[in-house]
Amino acid sequence: MKKKNLLMMALSVCMVAVVAVGGTMAYLSDAVKPIKNTFKFGDITVAVKEDVPTSVKDESIVSDGKGGLTYTNVVPGQDLNKEPKVSVTTSVDAYVFVKVDVSNDTISLPSDAMAGWTQLTGEDGVYYQAVEGEDVAQDLGSLFTKVTVDSDLTGDESLAEITISVAAIQQAGFSDAADAFDHVTFETA
Repeated sequence: MKKKNLLMMALSVCMVAVVAVGGTMAYLSDAVKPIKNTFKFGDITVAVKEDVPTSVKDESIVSDGKGGLTYTNVVPGQDLNKEPKVSVTTSVDAYVFVKVDVSNDTISLPSDAMAGWTQLTGEDGVYYQAVEGEDVAQDLGSLFTKVTVDSDLTGDESLAEITISVAAIQQAGFSDAADAFDHVTFETA
């Protein structure tokens, strides 16, 4: 019995030691408030607009309500006032592309059309400007100031259209304007 008491006493002492050590044992820890990183991406906004110009002869020029113009009573050989203007607001360096589609050869652009713009090699009617990011509206000027109606019109040619599309894309990540153009999407009507 003595051995049993001695064993019980030894186990009790071990148990007290474990509880004493376990009770005084604490973990060291700390915590801080989290930080939040915010990433704001650049903004690019382009616009093309055209005010209703003054008539040259007896033609009528009316806004179509969507930014375009409708010319009526146009005659062969006539010069028509037309002055589309492009602007861009961009926080990053960007390429601004303009695509000018003329539906047929009854209307031609003047020789000084697209002054200040560079024609994109291999793309008919596509021009561009490289602009620096400024976060303010930048006026890129008039694309042209008039168009000319062909003087050799026949009765079969009663309608011509000029469509001007504008798009912009950041310069970063592209080797040149042609590379950037491959990633541009123009809006459709």
